Amino acid sequence: MTSLFSVSFPVLLAELRWQGGYQTGLFWTLLILLAGFFIWKLLRQEQQLVSRPVGWSLFLLRSLILFLLLITLWQPVFIHSLERERISKLLLAVDVSESMQLQDQHASPAEKLRWARALEWVTPETELLVAPQNEEHNATDEEDESPQNTQEVQDENLATVFKQLSTLSREELVRRTLEQRGTQFQERLEAEYQVEQIRFAGEAEQELQEPDAPPSNQPQKTSTEVSDSLQLEKTDLTQVEQKAIQLSGNQPVAGIVVFTDGQHNQPTNPLQLASSLNQFKIPIYPVIVGSEQRPADIILHEVAAPPAVYLDDESTVTINVQAVELPGQEITVEFHHQGELIEQQSFVTSDDSSSMHSLTFPLQTEKAGLHHYEVRVKQHAEEFTTENNQRHFTQQVLDNTIHALLIENFPRWEFRFLHNALDRDERIELQTILLNPPLLKTEGQDLSPPFSNEIKLDPDYTKSLFADLDLLILGDVSSSLLNKNLTAEETGLFWKQLEQFIAEEGKTLILLPGSNLLNDWSEQATLVQLAPVTNPKRFDLSQSEAAPLPLGMPILPTTIGYGTSFLQFADQPDLNRQVWERLPGHFGVFTGDPKPAADIILEAFPDVEEPALPAMLYQQYGQGQVVWVGLDSTWRWRRRVGDQFHHRFWGQLGRWAIQSKLSVETDLVRFGPERGEGVPGQPIRVHAHFSSTLLDRLAELNPQVDIIAVTPAGGEESISQVPLLPLPSRQQSMTTVIENLTEGEYQFKLKVSDQSLFPEEISAPYVVRPVPSREQTETIANRELLAELAKQTGGKLFELDQLAQIPDIIKPDIQTETWQEQTDLWTHPLWLTLFILCLSAEWLLRKWHGLP
Repeated sequence: MTSLFSVSFPVLLAELRWQGGYQTGLFWTLLILLAGFFIWKLLRQEQQLVSRPVGWSLFLLRSLILFLLLITLWQPVFIHSLERERISKLLLAVDVSESMQLQDQHASPAEKLRWARALEWVTPETELLVAPQNEEHNATDEEDESPQNTQEVQDENLATVFKQLSTLSREELVRRTLEQRGTQFQERLEAEYQVEQIRFAGEAEQELQEPDAPPSNQPQKTSTEVSDSLQLEKTDLTQVEQKAIQLSGNQPVAGIVVFTDGQHNQPTNPLQLASSLNQFKIPIYPVIVGSEQRPADIILHEVAAPPAVYLDDESTVTINVQAVELPGQEITVEFHHQGELIEQQSFVTSDDSSSMHSLTFPLQTEKAGLHHYEVRVKQHAEEFTTENNQRHFTQQVLDNTIHALLIENFPRWEFRFLHNALDRDERIELQTILLNPPLLKTEGQDLSPPFSNEIKLDPDYTKSLFADLDLLILGDVSSSLLNKNLTAEETGLFWKQLEQFIAEEGKTLILLPGSNLLNDWSEQATLVQLAPVTNPKRFDLSQSEAAPLPLGMPILPTTIGYGTSFLQFADQPDLNRQVWERLPGHFGVFTGDPKPAADIILEAFPDVEEPALPAMLYQQYGQGQVVWVGLDSTWRWRRRVGDQFHHRFWGQLGRWAIQSKLSVETDLVRFGPERGEGVPGQPIRVHAHFSSTLLDRLAELNPQVDIIAVTPAGGEESISQVPLLPLPSRQQSMTTVIENLTEGEYQFKLKVSDQSLFPEEISAPYVVRPVPSREQTETIANRELLAELAKQTGGKLFELDQLAQIPDIIKPDIQTETWQEQTDLWTHPLWLTLFILCLSAEWLLRKWHGLP
C-alpha cells in the first residue's frame, strides 16, 4: 500500500492511500488519456452540429466521467487515525476467607470507634467521650452546663454501639461499610475508573453484583453465597496481585484496593510479586480489617505421628499447643481413640503473653487396621474461638513383616553392626548378600561364608531378587564389582529391575555409599538418576583446617530432620534435640550437592566457620523413595549406650520405609491405597499385586475396585466401581486412580469375576478428612505485611473509616488509545451517485440536442 500524502492534526491524522499500485494505475492512466484524445476529436466534430456552449458542456461532462473512472481504477482509500484517553481499571478485592468470618469482640475501644465511624453509627459528640487523653478538647459553656446524666446516656449509647459491632464479622463489616451512602466511595471510583470487583481466599473469582441494601444501624447477617472454589480455608494475597497483572494486559490498572486482615498463609510470598506490580505501576491500597489486639486463645498447632506402624510397636504422637494471653491458666488436652477418651493431660501456662507447650501420648494398639485418633483441647472460658482446638489423624497398624535385603561388597564395620541390628529386629526378615566375604581356612577344612555371595536375577520380575522385597539397602557396590559376579547383560538387568522396584513398586532404596561406589559413579547411569545427590564425594575430618575434634564432626538434624519420624530419639522435641547434640561425632561423611527435589535431614559440621555438609537426604522417585545415608559409622552411636540409639535409628528407618505398604496381604494378592488417609478431591492411587499363579487368568478375572462409603450409622453404600489396569512392565501389578471423594470413611473392596479365589473379603479402609484450616491459627490483623505491600508498590495503607480519602490519592495511569478508520472512496455510495449523474447528464444533453 503506497502513501501519496498525509495530513496530521493534534488529535486527527488523515491519509489518502492507493490500493491499486503505481504500475496498474499508470496503465489505466494511459488508457484514460487515450480516451480523452478521442473525446477531444469528438468535440471537434460535434461543434459542427451544435452550438459552442453545448459542445464544451458535453466535453466537460465526458472529461469528468473519465476522471472519475480513472480515480476508481486507482482504488483510493481515505484513512484517518483517532486518539483518545483510555479509562483505567481499578481492582476492588474483598477477602472472604474463614478469618474474615471472625468477630472481634476483644477489639480495643479505639478500633471499634473507627469501625463505628466507617458505618456512621457515631456522631462527633459521641467520639469525644473516647478521645485519646493527649488530644486537647476545650469544653464549651453548653457542655459545662449540660446535665450529668447526658454523659451517662452517651456512654450507654456508645456501649450499645460497641456491643453491636462485636456481633459483626470482619466480612460483614466491610460489606456494610461499602453500602453506606455517606462515603460515596464506590460512586466516586466508578465515575473515574472501570471498577472490577473480585472476592478471594485461596482462589479468586469475579464478584456478583447485588442490589444496594438500605443503610441500617442494626447488625444483619449477610446472605451472599460464596463459591466452594474460593477455598475459604486459605488466604492467598498473590491471587489479587496476579489478577491485577492480567487486567493490565489490555488496559491500564490504576491500583488495587483490597479489604483484608492480611492473614496470608500460603507458600507464595506476596512481597516477591509486589516487585512485578511496581514494574507495571500498579499500587496496592490495603484497607486493614480486624483487630490488632491479640485475643485470648488456645491453638492446637501440630499433631505429629507416624502414618504407619507395626502391631505391638510403641510409638508416640507429639502435640504442640500454644496459649495466647492466658497466663497462669490450666489447660487440659484430651486424646481420643475411635471416639473414646483414653487419656488426658493438663499443664499450666507460663506468665508470658504467648507460650508453646509440647505433649506426648503413647500409641499402642492390639489390633491391626486403620485407627482414628482425635486430639481436643478443652474450651477455656476466656477463649476467643474454639475452631482451632481439635485435630484428627489416622494411623495404619500393620501385622506383617518387613522384607529387607542388604547387599554389601565386604564386611566393613558399618555392615557388621547394621546386619546385627536388622537381624535382631522381630519385624524385619533380612536377607544378606556379601559379594566379597572373608574366607577362613583351617587345616583340611574350608569354612563356607556366613552370607550368600551370589545375586540371582531372572528376566521375569516375579521370580527375581526384588519380587517380594519392601526395602533394599545397597552398600558399597558398584557396576565394576557387579561385573565380577554377573555378566554384562545381568548387570544391566539388575539396575533395570532396581529402578522398577522403586518407581513402579513404590518401595524404598537406602544407599550406604563407599569408596567403590564413588569411584564408578559416572559409569552408573541408573544410580546417578536414582540418588538424591549429584557430584558425590567423601569428606574426611583430616581435610579440615579447623582444630581437631576429639569425638569427630557433629551430625545434627535439619529443621525438616527434627520433624522426621525415624530421627526421633526421645518423646519430647527438646529432649530429642539434646540427644542428638550429645551423640558421638564422625570422622568422615559421604556428601554431595542435593538435587532440587531432595530434602536434607542430617548435616555434618566440620567447623563452626564452614558451611554444613549434607549427610543424609531423601527424595521421591516415581512411586517410591530413595534415601542417601552418607555415614559409614553410625555404629559410633553405640558408644557407652549399646543398642539404644543405633538400633532405634535403623529400626525406625525400616518402619518409615514401609509407610506406604499396602494394607491387605494374602498369598494371592497385596492390595490397598498408598496411604490410609487423604483430603477431599485428592487423587487416590490404589494398587493390587497379584501372585504369579494368577498371571494367566488376570484378563478373564477383570479385577475392579468397589468404592464403598461407610454411612454414619455404620452401614455401607456402593458408590462406583473402577477397573484396575495393568502396568506395562509388569502385568501382574495393577493400579487405578480414584478421584473426587468427599469427606467421610470408605472401604475399597477388590472384586473379580471369580470371587471364589478369595473366600475372605479383600477390603482396605480409607478416610477422607478436610484440610486443617490455617485461618484460625493467627487471628490478629497483619498490619506489618499490608504496610510493606503498600510501600513496595507505591500505595498507602488505610483504615476502614478512611475510605473517602482513597479516590483522592489514587493517580490514574493515563494512556492514549489510537485506532484507524478506513473509507474506500471508489466504492462509496456518493462516488457511485456522482458517476451515474454525470453519465445521465451527458446522455440527456446529447438527446436534447439530437445527437446520436
